Amino acid sequence: MIYLRIGELVDERGWNIQRFAAEANLAYGTAYGLYKGRVNRIDLTTLDSICEALGIEPGEVFVREPRTKEPAE
Repeated sequence: MIYLRIGELVDERGWNIQRFAAEANLAYGTAYGLYKGRVNRIDLTTLDSICEALGIEPGEVFVREPRTKEPAE
């Protein structure tokens, strides 16, 4: 499963969601969804704005945790 680290990255900077939205030039609702990890897709333009605002590379936004396989019965 792939998860967003945006909330963690925003918190590391001591920003609130409102500041994140302003720095990344995003609507508050969009920033809130990204911060909470409640989105399924990110437009490349939005990803670029996030990376610019946070001073990071795109790969730093995501983390992948392997799915656990159920034992075969």
